[in-house]
Amino acid sequence: MDETILAILCLGLPMNGYAMRIYRGEYPAPEVENWGTLFIDGLKLMLVGFVYAIPVITLWAITYGSIILTALSKSTGRMNPAKISGGSPNLGLVLLMYVVEIVVWVIVPVASIRFARTKSFSEAFNFGAIIDYIGKIGWINYIYCTHPCRVCCRNSDCRTCLRLHPAWWDHHVHIQS
Repeated sequence: MDETILAILCLGLPMNGYAMRIYRGEYPAPEVENWGTLFIDGLKLMLVGFVYAIPVITLWAITYGSIILTALSKSTGRMNPAKISGGSPNLGLVLLMYVVEIVVWVIVPVASIRFARTKSFSEAFNFGAIIDYIGKIGWINYIYCTHPCRVCCRNSDCRTCLRLHPAWWDHHVHIQS
């Protein structure tokens, strides 16, 4: 566990900071330097992602929290497998959680790019502008190119997916810096 946290701090945060440089449209790929700035930018980007994850985390806690609390209800503090198997989550809450997760998945990439370009936390949560930018890209193209399970667009030659590249954004979707 300690190694995982250390790896996130030492590698994950600077990698997110480097992603911020790319989101800002630095082309060609910027050099990996100024590790302190990379760390801080990565922390900021992680904070934006965490804020977007709060609704999903909250719904997860409401949906599965009662099952976990029931399983831990013995005074020993150990999980009782028999009690866990008897509990089932509310199907409506599970479906709502997945809908919210999909909405967050659609919004976060543009929100991250807006945050990187404007350097403003409030712009990462400017939902009207985010929806407008996705509309300028085209909803079908956007969802297709950001879908994590796509199988037919693996090379950098795909013109549809290149539209999400920051250089395309510079010329086609104006985000004020």
